[in-house]
Amino acid sequence: MTKLDVKKAKEANSIGENLLKKLAPTLSKSQFLISKTSLNKGKFPEKWKTSVNAPLHQEGDKAAIMFYRPINCLSFPSKVLEKIVFDCLHNAIRKFLHDSQFDFRQLPSCIDRIICFLDKIYRDNDTKLPEELTVFY
Repeated sequence: MTKLDVKKAKEANSIGENLLKKLAPTLSKSQFLISKTSLNKGKFPEKWKTSVNAPLHQEGDKAAIMFYRPINCLSFPSKVLEKIVFDCLHNAIRKFLHDSQFDFRQLPSCIDRIICFLDKIYRDNDTKLPEELTVFY
């Protein structure tokens, strides 16, 4: 519970993430038991499915609606369960990921992925002139 970023979007219920983070030592056992039961039964607690849509400003005029995108603010316990599931899945699959596969990894970044892609295109273009290039991404 203490690893989640409290600076991100606020949760759907009225309990603040800072308060929950401070209470983590007390609440962590209950969170663990609920999460474990949820995973064992294959059911996600109904209360944790509630989210609140909030506008997030991207750029430009703050008065213009076109410069906002919606985000869903989930409850803090659902974020904790999501992190538990992600960590378990990540630990299980990371040994099967090829070095050139960038998904499900912290590094390399999206920028690294684009640079590798462009490098491949440029190298192929230097050795042979393609008549046509089609890219599916």
